[in-house]
This record gives sequence, C-alpha cells and structure tokens, in this order.
Amino acid sequence: MPPLVVVVLSAKDLTVQYNGTSSPQIQNFNLELDGGVVAIVGRNGAGKSTLLRTLVGIQKVGAGTLEVLGTDLRSAGPKYDLLSRIGFLPQDFGYVPSFTVEEFVMYGAWLKRLPRKHIPIAARDAIEQVGLGSACNTRVGKLSGGMRRRAGIAQAIVHSPDLLILDEPTSGLDPEQRISFRELIRSIQAERCVILSSHLIEDVRALASRVLVLDAGKNLFDGTVPELEGQELPNAPGDSALERGYTSVIAGNRAADQ
Repeated sequence: MPPLVVVVLSAKDLTVQYNGTSSPQIQNFNLELDGGVVAIVGRNGAGKSTLLRTLVGIQKVGAGTLEVLGTDLRSAGPKYDLLSRIGFLPQDFGYVPSFTVEEFVMYGAWLKRLPRKHIPIAARDAIEQVGLGSACNTRVGKLSGGMRRRAGIAQAIVHSPDLLILDEPTSGLDPEQRISFRELIRSIQAERCVILSSHLIEDVRALASRVLVLDAGKNLFDGTVPELEGQELPNAPGDSALERGYTSVIAGNRAADQ
C-alpha cells in the first residue's frame, strides 16, 4: 500500500482583492502542497505578501477555494484551531523592545494557546533551536537585525506548528546572517512544511524543493529549481541559470500580456 499523502494546503482558482481596488492582487492561483520547502519568488509588489497573509487567514478569500490543514478559509468566524497549527513570520513583525528574548517567545506561545505549564520549556527549546540560547535574557530591542529575526522565528515555531510561513525572512540580513538562516531552515524543515517568500534567488537555490514564480498576482511557474533553470531563454539577463530562468518566465508573461 502506498504511503498516505497528507495535503497541507490546497488552493483552487484562488482570487484575492482588496476593498476599493479595481483589479485583484491574486488571480486564479492554484497550489496543492504536501510538504517540503516551497519558495515563492517575485519582484516587490508581485503579490507575495498578500498571498501569504491569505494563507494564514489575515486577508479574506475573494473567490475560489482555499483549505489549509483541512480548514476551509472561506468560512466565517475565528479559526483558533488552525492558527495553533501555523507559524507565521511577517516581513516586519511587531515586538516590545523591553521584552527579553525569553519573554518575547513565551508571549508568542501564550498567544498560540499553549498550555501555561508547557510554555517555559517550549520557549527555551525554540530559543535553543534558533541558536539564541546565550541571548535568552537580552532585550529584543537590543538585538541585531539578524538575531531579532531569529527571535521572530523562535516565536513562530514555539508551538511546534505543522506549517511554517515566512515572508521575506532574509530581508535586511548580511551574507553571514543569511547563511545562518539557511542552516536554521534546513534543521527545522524535516519536522514541518515551510513556505517562504523571497526575491533573492540564491536563497531559493539553497533551500527550496519547489519554486513558484509570482508576478502581478499570477502564478507563472510551479516546479523544481532545475526545472526553473530549464526555462532560460537565449540572451536572458541574470548571473546564473536560475536567475535567467526566472527572468525568462517573467519576460514571457509580460510579452503575452502586451
């Protein structure tokens, strides 16, 4: 008997539109996901953040269907059970500067409704997992940008979510911090499905088992890194086969729209 495949996320003809806008931010988006690390790439304004916000229930579904971990996100009302199974790190996340790293992560555990008696141990485990054990009592406002982002990831994984969603997680990090981040994602991906957005192609190559190319709210490509490299057109701009494959996909879509 073949192994049971558990669908983590299923989107069919998903369309998302902000109130008062004339065109949708996400158009007829389709995706079925059962694990691995999925990278969503695209230029600024392509719709990446809107899509991720929709996947966690912050932005309303306009049309089509969207199920995440078996929950229909078209239905009304709070979805506390679902949110307790998702970890989400926005590109710009809020924090209380005076909180220590431990307090910050414990607060996240409380928000995710972790039982009170389990919070201290879960927080310490998450902090150790992201390599901030020595900074446990440091105030979040005193951390460097890279360390603060690690603290954000610790808060996102403190409740052991089945699905981890990260919006531009390496934005603003220096090269050494980005390498450390990649190592962190590799260490946690075996335990959960990860979706991350990025405009940095080298991060995608290093991490992703699957790549989506998003432009103007449309999913232009869905495949592996080698498959995206295979989209390369003659004279396409880019310093690597992956960059040239990406720019070829974008150029082909824009030419078709003209």
